[in-house]
This record gives sequence, structure tokens and C-alpha cells, in this order.
Amino acid sequence: MTARYMDYITNDLSEKHWNSIFAALSIFAIRVSREEAVLIGAPEEPCERVPLAMSDPPSPSRLNFLPC
Repeated sequence: MTARYMDYITNDLSEKHWNSIFAALSIFAIRVSREEAVLIGAPEEPCERVPLAMSDPPSPSRLNFLPC
């Protein structure tokens, strides 16, 4: 079964599938980080971010908020 699973992972997953997997892992990592912060008594307020300087030429912004 392990060999079949590894074959599926290496041959049958498209880029769209990998993007979904990594997005889910990212969300999981953010949740775990927040839970750990609560356990140690860290503030639950979102971090303030400093905007980056304008690029030349300006590129469109895809995300307005990035979680800490």
C-alpha cells in the first residue's frame, strides 16, 4: 500500500492539488501557532505590518492582510 501511495503522490497529483495541500498545511500551521501563543500567554492581537516601498512599476496586491 505504501508503494501505491507514493506512486500516486509522485505521478498523479497536479499543481492544483499541491497548491491545495500546501494551503491547508499553512492554515494548520497558523492555527497551531495561535494556540501555542495562547498557551504561553502571548497577546492575541494581530501583528502590525509596515507597508513595503512601491515597486517600479507597481505590482498589483493580491493580499491585503497576511496573518502573523
